[in-house]
Amino acid sequence: MKRVFALLLTLILCLGCLPAAFAAEPEYEIIHETTEYLPDGTKVTVTLSVQPVRTRGRVYTVNGKKDYTYGSDWTFTVYGSFSVNEGVSVSCTSDSYGSSIFNSAWTRASGTSGHSGATATASGTMTRYYGGAPVQTVYPSVSVSCDKYGNLS
Repeated sequence: MKRVFALLLTLILCLGCLPAAFAAEPEYEIIHETTEYLPDGTKVTVTLSVQPVRTRGRVYTVNGKKDYTYGSDWTFTVYGSFSVNEGVSVSCTSDSYGSSIFNSAWTRASGTSGHSGATATASGTMTRYYGGAPVQTVYPSVSVSCDKYGNLS
């Protein structure tokens, strides 16, 4: 009987640790999207997204991102984290960038990000190769900002 109890207790303790160990970041929710066509006909979509905010009082963190999607070839993204004192102040506390490439002819040659005030900005260099030689370069630059009420733009 003691063995069964010990086994059950061990099982409960192990299962109790699982949610914390495997807790994933909340998914981003799209809040705004615009599409335009470049002179060469390439479709560019800019998507603004936010992670759900759990507020406890007037001071909280807002995490947002803005994606710059070039046709069906690649996406370049800026991420920003903002500290909001609702109705009083806001500041960007961290920034980063990333890219997803869907067409193997393209590579991200470089990228950088930074923040100032309530804005996170990222810039990159995306290069398309043909026969081992670069044939096209695009320089995406995207920014995400937050106001003192936690609204992203």
